[in-house]
Amino acid sequence: MEIHLVSSLTPEDECRLAPQVLSAIERILDRLPITYCVRVETTAGNEIQHSHTAPARRAPVAGGDSFDSFAGIPSA
Repeated sequence: MEIHLVSSLTPEDECRLAPQVLSAIERILDRLPITYCVRVETTAGNEIQHSHTAPARRAPVAGGDSFDSFAGIPSA
């Protein structure tokens, strides 16, 4: 996914606000079990980025750690 933001900020304001925008995005995406990299590029040519690696997925444990057992579906 690629997202572009176009604003009416001055280059100086973009440089000042870019870290805050990246921080807000981090707080949202870090809660998701996904791997991602977010890069903010300003019109002045400054770049900042943040990467996050998803935690390894656990294999389901027989008899209780799957959606089916949670939903009350008997296992085969």
